Amino acid sequence: MAIKKEPENAEAWELLGMAQAENENDPQSIAALKRSLALRPDNNRVLMALAVCYTNESLQSHALRMLVNWMEVNPKYKHLLQQHPELQADGGAMASSLIVGSKLQAVQNLFLDAVRLNPQEVDADVQEALGVLYNLSSEYGK
Repeated sequence: MAIKKEPENAEAWELLGMAQAENENDPQSIAALKRSLALRPDNNRVLMALAVCYTNESLQSHALRMLVNWMEVNPKYKHLLQQHPELQADGGAMASSLIVGSKLQAVQNLFLDAVRLNPQEVDADVQEALGVLYNLSSEYGK
């Protein structure tokens, strides 16, 4: 196994995490993806995958954190965070896995701002994030 030979290989941890997610083993996926993220904190694929896994495990505030982190490391969209200071002041502490409506709405607005940047171009990652957000808000029709 590649991870045993190279425990500091972020890509190997990412691949393991993605495979676990595909097999609906979200707790194992989260562990592997977190290890990958620790080795490479700017990996957007891992951040998005963690958001999905956290959503599946009802860890709502963790999912929102991953989506905000995704925005922070995305060169195309990170400037949008300046318009949402309520998301920047979060400091990292999460007392609960549940979210309050204002935080969810703020993150939804952030990703809707990303859509509005270029409405003619569909960014699959932004759409995936919106899917996670609408799942968290129980707006399944959207």
